[in-house]
Order: sequence, then structure tokens, then C-alpha cells
Amino acid sequence: MKTIKLLILLIILGLAGLLIYQNLAYFTSKEMLTLNLKFTGWTAPELPNWAFWGICLGLGLLITGIKGLATAFGLGREIKKKDRQISELTALNTDLQARLDVFLHDPYIKKGLSDTREPEPDVSAQKAEDVQKADDVQEVQEAHDKSNGQGPDNSTSKE
Repeated sequence: MKTIKLLILLIILGLAGLLIYQNLAYFTSKEMLTLNLKFTGWTAPELPNWAFWGICLGLGLLITGIKGLATAFGLGREIKKKDRQISELTALNTDLQARLDVFLHDPYIKKGLSDTREPEPDVSAQKAEDVQKADDVQEVQEAHDKSNGQGPDNSTSKE
């Protein structure tokens, strides 16, 4: 993997060098940078174009570095905050585990915990289940009546 990265880097540097070599006249020509703000003006000393490119590249790297530091400090604060939360939750977990151990080692409470019943089902779920059972019973009864040749209106008793 390192050789592939090195190969790609060499290709990029080679292409950049070729670009500079083909435009050597542009990069070595000297220009003056003039800034005109209507009320005042400023003129930079005459510098080759490669110097302006280098200044812009350096400023870009500087701004990116400052932004990266600000992000790193922000993430550092967030990590400290999360570490505090983790330590608080660990302490709470330890406390709750100690309380649970007390309950589990007490024979009377342990017997009560092992004899616990299942929780009561939801009333609305129970009603829906009862309605479904009644419908199922009615369908079975109708199917039974049809197989005996009686309709749902006929009574089961013979007169």
C-alpha cells in the first residue's frame, strides 16, 4: 500500500513539475500587485509570479491549520465532557450493582424475586384477544353446523 501511495505522489509531483516547466516564462515574469480602495491605494514590490503563488499557498495552509486547531480544541472539550459523563454513569452503575447485590444475597428478598409472576397483560390487548377468540369460536361453530347440514339459523336441537 505504501508503494502505491508513493507512486501516486510521484505521478502528481511529476505532473506539477511538467506544468511549471511548460509555463516557466509565466512563473518567472515579474508583476506588481496593486490594490486600489478608492480612498487609498497600495502597490506591492515587483515579485515573480511564483512568489505570489507561494504566498497564496502559504496563507491557505496557515488558515487551514488555524481552522484545524480550533476544531481540535472543540473536539477536546467534547471528549472531556463525554469522559465526565462516562465516569458519572460508571459510578451510578457501581452504586446500583451494590444495591442489587444486597437484594440478591438476602434470602427473603431472593425468594420473593424468584416467585414473581408475569406482569398483567394490557387491558385493551386482552379485550382484543377475547374478541378474536369469540370470532374464532363462532366461525368453528358455523363450520360445524354447515357440515351437519344445518344453517346458522337452525337450532341444534331436533323437534
